[in-house]
Parts: sequence; C-alpha cells; structure tokens
Amino acid sequence: CGVKPSYEAHGHSLIIDPWGTVLAEQPDGEGYIMAEIDLDRVAQVRAQIPSLRNRRDDIYRAFYNLLLRQQNKYKRSGRTATSGESDR
Repeated sequence: CGVKPSYEAHGHSLIIDPWGTVLAEQPDGEGYIMAEIDLDRVAQVRAQIPSLRNRRDDIYRAFYNLLLRQQNKYKRSGRTATSGESDR
C-alpha cells in the first residue's frame, strides 16, 4: 500500500505443458504471455498419467463430509475450533 519493497523481483514466466514442453515464455521485464490450451491434448495427457486413474473420489467425498459434520457440530455448540482446543 504505497510502500516499496526493499528487494527487486525479477520474473521469467513460462507456460509449460504437463510433459515439460515450453508453450510460451516471457523474458525478464514487464509483459504478459498467452498460450492456447488444446483440450484434446489435455485429455490425452491425463490418460497417460497413471496416478490419476487411482483417484479415490469416494474417500475425498467421505473426508469432506466428515469435515462438514465437525464444522456444523462446532457451529451448533457456539464454539470455534480454536476455542474448543483450550477446553480439553
């Protein structure tokens, strides 16, 4: 907010595809870069990444629901997660 930092930052922005191919590059200095995203290529690359096939959305969903239940429990009790810590 009007205060100049005591350091100078330099960027070298890149847009890189999942296999490391540089799609666009901004040399040092101000500017912007853009690149087109080929959605067919994205789908093709995702199909080649085996870890994505092992996703367990059912577990993520169960964990998320558990967190929501905990949050609602705290809201109903009028406590917050931090105030509940000191009650133990």
